[in-house]
Amino acid sequence: MIVMSENVAYGFAVGRIRVQETTLLDRSRYERLVRAANAAELRSVLTDTCYGRYIAEDAEPHLPKYSVSFNRILIQAAADNFDFLARYCTDHWVLDAFRLRADIHNLKLAVKHRLLGTESVEAQMFPYGTWHASQVRALAAAEPGAEPSRVRHAVVEALKGPEPWSVDAVFDRLEQELVLELVRPSLFLSRLFAIHADVENLRTLVRIRLTGRGRAVLRQVFLPGGELTLTMLTELLGADLDTMVARFRFSRYRELVEQGHSSATNRAFRRTESLGRELLLNWLKLARYATFGYEPLVSYYLFRENEITNLRQLFAAKAAGATEQECRELIAYVD
Repeated sequence: MIVMSENVAYGFAVGRIRVQETTLLDRSRYERLVRAANAAELRSVLTDTCYGRYIAEDAEPHLPKYSVSFNRILIQAAADNFDFLARYCTDHWVLDAFRLRADIHNLKLAVKHRLLGTESVEAQMFPYGTWHASQVRALAAAEPGAEPSRVRHAVVEALKGPEPWSVDAVFDRLEQELVLELVRPSLFLSRLFAIHADVENLRTLVRIRLTGRGRAVLRQVFLPGGELTLTMLTELLGADLDTMVARFRFSRYRELVEQGHSSATNRAFRRTESLGRELLLNWLKLARYATFGYEPLVSYYLFRENEITNLRQLFAAKAAGATEQECRELIAYVD
């Protein structure tokens, strides 16, 4: 059991969180979304939830294809979610950890637009990072003197990558390294991001085993900070499935390993991704036992962030004509 901070300054915030948690989408609401005939009906179902106010304020509901509009709605919901976190969080280093994630997202977006030769759309960027738009553009171009220098050097490395996924690999590793430094004062958050590293590394292992990419790719995308070492994962690359399953039989990662191989052969690794998120969400439920402290606040923030991710993926799936079962596999549930 992780020792919680139990900071009494968060007493009022925890009370507000318990109320807000009742507005999170439950399985029955997700099932209505999954059964929606198309993206337009999904949007209609959402009007009866806490997202209804964003839909009511949307200026372009009449457009037959409004994926840009829906994305804007979810970006605003994500910004409001962060505002809730910022309003009650008195530990600035905790906020910095989540602002950093927004900064890396924005930078990754800008770098990808640069590689594609398209114009970066600032409306797609999360507005709660610490790097302003001109700074993100300077970093994305690796301009001399652009700060932070450590990030600029990572951009140079990403731009040299031979494959499109190299950009994600460089920035995911950079984000993990920086966030681990920020959350060092917290056993709770350090453990959270350690589990995040293990989940992502296992998903990578499953993907590489099925695509046969090799050890060099595993070394390039490996995230630091978890319990699973690069050496151990490299050894498992050549192991058979029974050996893999046996290695994690008494681990929290058993289901991820077992279903990962099964669902990965079923196109797109849908269930593998949502299983990883569910594993993290289930661990976050430990914070519900905390009477005070920032832990319940961070957990609620991440529950809502997961919900927004679910909605973004569901909308894209419906727009692409995915089946109900394919849509269900995208959802990571918080029970």
